[in-house]
Amino acid sequence: MKIDFNQSGPCSISSQDLNGIDFDIDGYRIVFVIDKDVAQSEVQAYDPASSTSPPAADSRVYARLILDTLKKILEG
Repeated sequence: MKIDFNQSGPCSISSQDLNGIDFDIDGYRIVFVIDKDVAQSEVQAYDPASSTSPPAADSRVYARLILDTLKKILEG
């Protein structure tokens, strides 16, 4: 898993979320890149009906990637 920092940064976006609801945000875009095999494995292990899926340790890896990138963007 990697963040493409060269394509991440401040932006204004008008789009739709996963539920088809329109949104406008003046914020930050973070481009997340994941290997196809890793993505397949993560999706197979994920149970959206379970409040303990994915495991906290796995979620922390994703959260830290996002927060580290946001911190770097904000610090310039």
